[in-house]
Amino acid sequence: MSAADFRDANFLADTVMYNLICDHVALFKGAVFAGSTGFGDARFGGLAQFDGTGFHTITFWGAQFYEDASFRGATLDGLSDFSNAVFHQRADFRGTHFSGSQPLMQDAFAESLQFDSWTQIAASLTQIERYSGGSDTVSFAQATDLVEVAKTLAMVEGQGLADEAHAAYYAGRQHRRHAAIRAMTLSPGTWWEPVKATLVWITSGYGVRPQYTLFLGFAIILFCTVCFYPPDAISMDAEHGGYRARSGIKPPGKRLRDAFSCSVTTFTTVGYGDWYPRDVPVKLGSLQLSFIRYRTIAMLEGVTGWILITVFVISLGKTWIGN
Repeated sequence: MSAADFRDANFLADTVMYNLICDHVALFKGAVFAGSTGFGDARFGGLAQFDGTGFHTITFWGAQFYEDASFRGATLDGLSDFSNAVFHQRADFRGTHFSGSQPLMQDAFAESLQFDSWTQIAASLTQIERYSGGSDTVSFAQATDLVEVAKTLAMVEGQGLADEAHAAYYAGRQHRRHAAIRAMTLSPGTWWEPVKATLVWITSGYGVRPQYTLFLGFAIILFCTVCFYPPDAISMDAEHGGYRARSGIKPPGKRLRDAFSCSVTTFTTVGYGDWYPRDVPVKLGSLQLSFIRYRTIAMLEGVTGWILITVFVISLGKTWIGN
């Protein structure tokens, strides 16, 4: 088919246009598809215009759009499946209304993607991540740029859309992290990027999930609490507790809450009170680890705590306060 002109047409029943090949323009502006519609594996060689089109259930699975594709003002009441569709030029979804389930999108946007709602960007990127299965054909280059613009507009102009922009940014970073993990080989040169991305994800959720920092910090405090619980791990300061600890002697009244208190004090680097870690080797039952000491664990916890507190303050400023 060289060209297709179905402007303002009404399709009252199910419409099947699988493997449609349209070498030139395909005009469906203002058309209404009342039933299920399928454009699976269709090939649009020219402009594909679906402006103002009403869809009930639509499938563009595997479709190829070699020129601009426009869905401005379209209404998609049911399932919208764009899985494995490829937009080689511009894909314009400005004003598109998804009133049914969220669009299933696993698309390669070779040129650019346009939305008028950052909420739609967030939803689409989340669906791309959810349904792509880690496909390497997905490109977030243009979409990520739009997300950065969205974050700036939301913060500066007070549009209240920062949460949506952060959700889109988080989804894009997660996809790139998964792709980097799959690309890992035995060569050490391929390890740094996925390790760095995973570290940033765990510690702060890429800077937009400050609660991740809180969870990680609390887990570290609990771990060090267990480390400080053995009898000879921490000692009571004679000036505060009235007891001068001796090697191998457990001070009276030392309980789990004392180890927890010492761990919290170490993590927050506020300075020791009545309990402090001892400079003796760590013991695991009858096994003594001469290469690591309780004071070493305290130093590592203190440095980690200082870093995580800084990360938390920065992440909080970017998200909650920014909103």
